[in-house]
Amino acid sequence: MRKKGLFFSTVVIFPLFVITLAVAPTAQAVYPEPGKVIELMHHSSPGGGAGLFVLTCGELLNKTGIVKNKIQVTTHQGGSSAVALNYLLSKGGDPNVVMMWTTAQLNALNRGTTKMKFEE
Repeated sequence: MRKKGLFFSTVVIFPLFVITLAVAPTAQAVYPEPGKVIELMHHSSPGGGAGLFVLTCGELLNKTGIVKNKIQVTTHQGGSSAVALNYLLSKGGDPNVVMMWTTAQLNALNRGTTKMKFEE
């Protein structure tokens, strides 16, 4: 049983990790302006698991004061996250917009249903 787990992690997980590092763009740290509201957005309906997770994170960040700016949670559902990705693309590098990602966004990018491409 142990050999099977080691085989899986070596053959499947490690290549996925390497591909992720190779494809991922370099991130630049951009900090939001003091006093501006940070928009924490997600693609699913407000009652789902991902929606509840984002709402809880936003509430905790507001209550604890970890982030000085106010966090506002927004929902952009529709088109299997295509609506949310198009909205994110329209914001064009705004440091006050943060999106919670799941595999649905990757599927939407693979299908080509959004204006956003992998390079962006």
